[in-house]
Amino acid sequence: LSRMPSLTRIRCQLSATFPYADPPLFFSNLYHLSLSTEFLDPISQLLSRIRLPAITHFTVFVECCPSKHSFSSFLASVQTSAVSNTIKELSFDERLGAQDGEDVSGVLGFEDLQPCMTFSNLRRIHLDHVDLLDSELLTLTSAWPHLEHLSINEDRGWRTPGGITPNGLLQLLQTCPSLKGICLAIDTRGYTEFRESLGLSFPPPFSINVLNSSIEEESVPAIAAFLTCIAPCPNFCFWAHEFGWFTERPDHKKRWYDAYNQANVALGQRS
Repeated sequence: LSRMPSLTRIRCQLSATFPYADPPLFFSNLYHLSLSTEFLDPISQLLSRIRLPAITHFTVFVECCPSKHSFSSFLASVQTSAVSNTIKELSFDERLGAQDGEDVSGVLGFEDLQPCMTFSNLRRIHLDHVDLLDSELLTLTSAWPHLEHLSINEDRGWRTPGGITPNGLLQLLQTCPSLKGICLAIDTRGYTEFRESLGLSFPPPFSINVLNSSIEEESVPAIAAFLTCIAPCPNFCFWAHEFGWFTERPDHKKRWYDAYNQANVALGQRS
């Protein structure tokens, strides 16, 4: 393929192995590269063995969440191939849901993700197996001025010591004007005080999906106020919770229903 000077776009799925190339292969006119694979390592291997001087659009889809080592190798290969400022979309899925009591040593934290701040043209990012606090998420997104879609821990929820709170989500909405959609598993543990945010605006269409979040009884009024704040916006689609996750925890399911119903009452009174 590197011998085809007219080749400008490649979209392919990589196998688990990649042939060695020495010296590196040059794709002189390739500007669009979209790669998908089950694991991240084949993409890292490929990037370390090719050069893409004309690349402007690079997209990665990986079916399984990478380990810390695999993710670090991927970031190193991105720097080697000089594609960091062309990455438009990153998607790391977790096909199997995490189990309670699992070993969290492989969870990606802020230090692991910080090199991604060089992805200045990032538009979409989907990450699972991530542990971030409010301030850390805001720091990361501040480096992505064109970010349109953000998905964090959609498939696993918060099973780590910290997480993004409802107040952190409101700050995110205020500081990322290019956002069009968010899917987050927010951390409602100990959340009892709602801080009202003014001046929120949402470009049409806009969606927020709050997923897989545990909720305690004392948090219900604060969560209801949070929902009341963001729900009335025009051209706005909101799913209060993916209740199916709590078939084994009906108490959490009921609390989310209670918070959502309280928000609906408040919205009715306001109108």
